[in-house]
Amino acid sequence: MAKIKALIFDFGSVLYKNDWGKLVPEFKERFGADIGLADGKNQALIDLYNKANVSDVDFSEFLKVAGVKDVHVGLREYKKLYNKHKIVNHELLELIKKLKENYLIFGYTDIQEVHFDANKESGFYDLFEEVFSSFKFKSLKAHDGSFEKLSKELERYNLKPEECLFIDDWLPNIENAKKRGFNVIHYIDFPKIDGLKKSIYFILTISQIIDISQDLPEWFTKEAMVQIKKDCEIFNVLTEGRSVVKGFLIYEIKDKKCFIKWMAVKKTIQGKGVGKKLIKNLEKICRESNVNIIETDTLAETEDYEPYEKTRAFYHSVGFKDKEIIKKGYSEGSDKLILVKKV
Repeated sequence: MAKIKALIFDFGSVLYKNDWGKLVPEFKERFGADIGLADGKNQALIDLYNKANVSDVDFSEFLKVAGVKDVHVGLREYKKLYNKHKIVNHELLELIKKLKENYLIFGYTDIQEVHFDANKESGFYDLFEEVFSSFKFKSLKAHDGSFEKLSKELERYNLKPEECLFIDDWLPNIENAKKRGFNVIHYIDFPKIDGLKKSIYFILTISQIIDISQDLPEWFTKEAMVQIKKDCEIFNVLTEGRSVVKGFLIYEIKDKKCFIKWMAVKKTIQGKGVGKKLIKNLEKICRESNVNIIETDTLAETEDYEPYEKTRAFYHSVGFKDKEIIKKGYSEGSDKLILVKKV
């Protein structure tokens, strides 16, 4: 898993919904034209509307067919009503503002040019580095090749699909993004964001944990990093720092004992107390869970490997005691040291 550097948000049913039940009758009252499509009666209007999603069809043509006499005024007022009757996911926008402090933020939406312009004119796109659209790509997100086009555009930002997290409400879009290598979240709880927020931070945390591990090849092999990713999804994860992870600890509480599976601190800030904070916070969790023993294992001193001298020294410095050495305790045949600490 690559480190995630950017988040890409869909708009409709993610960041906002349009209240067509209010927009359509208000427009009809002003211009005497019914632009509603829900009843499916006016196929010519429906065809024009759908075509505009994947082309630069002038929306004025749509208004003409609907019976608007002054299309210039009609277009201007339609955009005003589009913004007026927009149900905005304000809580998600606040989350995006926080995420923007550490990540690039993009939009990618199936949209017509008239709606794109209405959003842009209202300042709705100001939070985003860039907003990509179906009418510019001339294909909907669910169509073949759409995410290849997006990937090409992201090259301008030196981004690869695996470095991006894509959030959308429609499953075909999600599946298409996954095929191209994007990390994805299927969001269907508009306007609630508790689950989405949890999923975003979980994925971002895992990506930072893997990044920290990759920067410590003296301790973590490629096989270890694969296992760390799996263990993040199975066991408990404790981090120092949320938006920016400084260190991590993966643990399991079982049979009144706490077992540390993995632990690491960012290479550039080792020796500055991050590891001690992690152990202190784990001890607090153990006390709250009526657990009084923390156990972990590491390479034994019988193995001549300097990096793990630092590991053993760290555990001893925070109160761990050597319990036993298991000869050839690791699968590759190395000796394993078991350490324990009373809480």
